[in-house]
Amino acid sequence: MTGSGTVTASLDASVVTDLAGNANTASTSTDNTVMYDITAPMVTINQASGQADPTNAGPINFTAVFSQPIDPATFTATDVSLGGTATGTLAAAVTEVGSDGTTFNIAVSGLTANGTVIVSIPAGGMQDLAGNFNTASTSTDNTVTYDITDPVVVPGPYTNRPMGRS
Repeated sequence: MTGSGTVTASLDASVVTDLAGNANTASTSTDNTVMYDITAPMVTINQASGQADPTNAGPINFTAVFSQPIDPATFTATDVSLGGTATGTLAAAVTEVGSDGTTFNIAVSGLTANGTVIVSIPAGGMQDLAGNFNTASTSTDNTVTYDITDPVVVPGPYTNRPMGRS
């Protein structure tokens, strides 16, 4: 087989004979169909809906969406790649959203200094239900800026106007 699809096994009537010359009857089955799947699950990861950017509070949330269900037990924090310029003891927590095995929240915590947080998922960490490993993640916005610096008020220029009415 060269592609994913359904495989059905059956035997037509009169295609085989036994040693006495009797022809077979057509096969019957209640479970003679198998789905053959060689398609790797693709994954996109972006800022979670409602995630402020920039933000001064954690955790920072991202949403990972797979093109087909994966085994949730195969997706853990060790499968998440954390990058960017923000520092601290960054940690990711992965939770399934819903129960269909396609959507997950990734919460990044442990940030202690300003910078960006970039989340991605390398290829080969998770498996779909047929055992195919995921491709590397794609995204349109997988970066959030973390900014905990208080604004500084700087005096503005003064004018040389007399007080009162002008």
